[in-house]
Amino acid sequence: MLLYEKDDRLGGQLNLASMPPYKLEIRGLTEFLISEVQRLGIEIHCGVEVTGDLIETERPDELILATGATPRILEIPGIDSDMVCTAWDVLNGSVEVRNKVIVAGGGTVGCEVAEHLAEKGHVVTIASQSAAIGKDIEQNTRRYLLKRLGDLGVTVLTNTKTMKIENGNVILGTYGSQWSAQCDQLVMAKGALPDRKLVGSLKRSFPGFFIIGDALEPRSAHEAIYEGARIGRVI
Repeated sequence: MLLYEKDDRLGGQLNLASMPPYKLEIRGLTEFLISEVQRLGIEIHCGVEVTGDLIETERPDELILATGATPRILEIPGIDSDMVCTAWDVLNGSVEVRNKVIVAGGGTVGCEVAEHLAEKGHVVTIASQSAAIGKDIEQNTRRYLLKRLGDLGVTVLTNTKTMKIENGNVILGTYGSQWSAQCDQLVMAKGALPDRKLVGSLKRSFPGFFIIGDALEPRSAHEAIYEGARIGRVI
């Protein structure tokens, strides 16, 4: 069994999920899964991105694609501005976030990254197209999260669409009207797309070829862990 990971450590998106406030317990899950991989003697290669050529070199009998997902980026004018980053960029520390922030997206990730930034002293606004934020969060968890966001002074704009970036400002829209919202940073938290680009580089078919986790469809860690366990038993 060979395990390849393009980052310099195992854990994938669980590492990001443990960064927002009150999510440290996820780190324990990540550490447990890594310890199990090590205990079972699986050959681990971190910092290596798998390519079609590498797969040809290894010539596996079975291939499991668990490449996760990539952040969904809005296709709007000005999206290539240097004031735009993703929630994943914020959580992994790859960007230095400026003071006044608009988070585009009011799902779990948008709410959690907003809390993460507000706790660090940023002035944060959530702009959500939905009529309410955090609708995909368990009810009790959502209630406490919304209270914390309110206590931190996070502004919430619902039924609000991010239209474009223009002259250093974000243009928001709702019910047919548009206005300019001044901010220093626009954080994309608009969901994710499966990362299956490796499939196109495969040079042959495999008797056993499986796509699991977010590479199949972005969902929760529960589904990803279940699918990994199920496929492990199948092969």
